[in-house]
Amino acid sequence: MRQQNMEFLTLALILENLDAQKRAWSRGNFYIGRYEFEEALYHHKRHLQIAKDIGHKYGEACAYGNVGTVFKMLGDFPQAIENLELSLKIAKEVGDKAMEGNACCNLGTAFRGLSDFKKAEEYQRLYLEISKQRGDKTGEGNAYGNLGHVFLCCGKFRKAKGLFDLQLGVAKEEGNKTIEKQAYCNLGNAFKSFGNLKNAEYYYTRCLEIAKEMGDKATEGKVYGNLGEVLKGRGDFKKAIHYFNLALKSAKEVGNKADEGKAYGNLANAFTSLGEFNRAIYYGNRCLTMAKKVGDKAEEGRAYGILGDVFQRISIYSKGIENLKLCLNIAESVEDKDMEGKAYINLGDIFINLHEFTKAKEYLLRGLEIAKKSEKQGLGRKRLLLSLECLCSAR
Repeated sequence: MRQQNMEFLTLALILENLDAQKRAWSRGNFYIGRYEFEEALYHHKRHLQIAKDIGHKYGEACAYGNVGTVFKMLGDFPQAIENLELSLKIAKEVGDKAMEGNACCNLGTAFRGLSDFKKAEEYQRLYLEISKQRGDKTGEGNAYGNLGHVFLCCGKFRKAKGLFDLQLGVAKEEGNKTIEKQAYCNLGNAFKSFGNLKNAEYYYTRCLEIAKEMGDKATEGKVYGNLGEVLKGRGDFKKAIHYFNLALKSAKEVGNKADEGKAYGNLANAFTSLGEFNRAIYYGNRCLTMAKKVGDKAEEGRAYGILGDVFQRISIYSKGIENLKLCLNIAESVEDKDMEGKAYINLGDIFINLHEFTKAKEYLLRGLEIAKKSEKQGLGRKRLLLSLECLCSAR
């Protein structure tokens, strides 16, 4: 009888711990849905500790995956990779192909965030292979989209478009409106990156139509932001601001603090282009506040970069340097080479204006070094060369 009681107590303890895991997992996902990533991280780490304490390998793999995903959302890609690799290792040990595929997918996007496009492609191809093996058409469509993003980051427009077309084909074949709207958005991104703003607008509009049909306010807001970028690219800053305000309204309605912050950043950039610097500083500070609130280091770095650019333009160089150095520190910590390169270029420009040519040369050459290694087209190489020419003529 005594042994039976002990067995009963042991079983009750295991069930209690499994229930505690489930509660921690559920709370973590709840806060991800609210875009409160620091709180989500706390609960998923708690899930991980409980799983380790009772030796529940499946729960451990799941928790490592969720912790890694939150770090990825926070822009901390090295920490994301560390946790996702552990998730992948355990998923292989327990033979869970679905979890293995998810880990590969998230590792691919994390390595893309670090601009390690070779590894990003490798993991997305593994995700595609696993999805096909499992007959998972949703996973297959997502993998095509993720691979397309990798090639788009490398400036390989045709390959990216081909993969987004495959994603769209899978979506239509399956009648999957979620993937279809993602594919249209991805095609819009591809054409915008290629400079074809007319086609970009067409695909963003198709994405917006589906988002409205589905009542998907989150995607609707993101597309408004993308359409704003298209109009900004055409030089129609006032209309761009209208769409950025729509994006801001949608983000507030769904409680997406991260997208709310991005909308503030886009508004700051648009007002900078219009020469309305006071409003640009206001929105840049709102972007910074929101990025800190949700713990998004990458967006925080972007906000410092925006503010640094504004202060440079209005010749408040001390504040420009202060903000750009903060941007640079974050860019280095999250390993965002694009952001890092732009910060070096802006710092170089400030020191040219201050006639501190040795420092200007140092920063511009660092920017040039990053530009040479980068396959991305958005690093502002023309502007960098112009800055170097200004440096030479000033001296």
